[in-house]
Amino acid sequence: MSGGIPLSSAYAMASESRELKDLIVLAADKYDVVWVSAGEWSMHQMLLSLLNVTGASTVMISSYAMGETPARVLAGLKEDKIISTLHCVLDDRVDVRNAKSLQLIKNICDGFKLVSCHAKVTLIKNDNWCISVIGSANYTENKRYEAGIISHCPNVYELNRRWMEKELSSY
Repeated sequence: MSGGIPLSSAYAMASESRELKDLIVLAADKYDVVWVSAGEWSMHQMLLSLLNVTGASTVMISSYAMGETPARVLAGLKEDKIISTLHCVLDDRVDVRNAKSLQLIKNICDGFKLVSCHAKVTLIKNDNWCISVIGSANYTENKRYEAGIISHCPNVYELNRRWMEKELSSY
């Protein structure tokens, strides 16, 4: 793995799941990977693992829900400059579900928008990587089955980047 995230409190949240580690090895070899979590890890842990491969990157996230722990992990990654730029498109009821996480996200995002959103998409990009993670998992601590795909296809990335940027730029 090439990026190598330094250790800090945010990285202590990384998953020890063998299954997640195996998926990340495939993603690091630029395979598209279909995954099922079986409740063994959450999206912030997958993001941590992917950023360990890619190194510093721009990240865009859409999610129906944002928990406090994932928001703190994102804050740590932003503070440590592993996430160079962070944009979030979150469901407009996230403030009702978790006001603390919303306040934290508002403080760390370079771009932020609340809209009617059920899409769960994470985009990771730098000079060497273009990754889209699309699936059923929100940015919460979750012990449910979740499923999705890690894609390296630039067209998949661009499709999702465009709709997120459209929402971020609208008033």
